[in-house]
Amino acid sequence: MPFQRQSFRLRAGFEPRRVVAYKPLLDGALALTGGKPTFCVILQRAIAPCALIPERDHDMAELVAAAKNRGHYKLPV
Repeated sequence: MPFQRQSFRLRAGFEPRRVVAYKPLLDGALALTGGKPTFCVILQRAIAPCALIPERDHDMAELVAAAKNRGHYKLPV
């Protein structure tokens, strides 16, 4: 099975008694597999912001804003 070249992930998830940081799990999984996705789109959440890896990670809000500015984004979020 070929390696997934793109990855779309939330930065953190909410559970009843804690916040789960998904970004470190993603980074760890990619390190274990040796995977090199073309890019990862990360949805930053104010409750647990994360550092993005240059050239790989992209902030979803920034991508949506750029698409709206170019007139390419028409779906409500």
